[in-house]
Amino acid sequence: MANEQNLIPVTMRSPREQKEISSKGGKASAIKKKQNKTFQELAQMMLNSKLQDKNIIKKIKEICPDIDIKDITNRSALLISQIEKAVVLKDTKAFEVIRDTSGEKPVDRIEEESKIDIKINWGK
Repeated sequence: MANEQNLIPVTMRSPREQKEISSKGGKASAIKKKQNKTFQELAQMMLNSKLQDKNIIKKIKEICPDIDIKDITNRSALLISQIEKAVVLKDTKAFEVIRDTSGEKPVDRIEEESKIDIKINWGK
């Protein structure tokens, strides 16, 4: 097990050892990035897949009668659950999520009034 006494700084190793260590780190990083990408792709596929729960489909149809059943996805189910939390449970965090997701997130602004008086001498 590594500890402060037996660690050797990379800069104190030979160029060949530095290159090997760097290569191992690069390979491990590439594997981790691939795993994360796969996880992200899987999450997107699951969110976009057709919702199977008939009860939730019925709720969504009650709220949005014009929605086509084939357009109801797991993403729709997550949205409906947040709306229910906001309305029924009066959950302000759920309200904020819905508001922000719908594109109505308020812009955080800090307004500062300043007057800059610039005097330029044109050589006159």
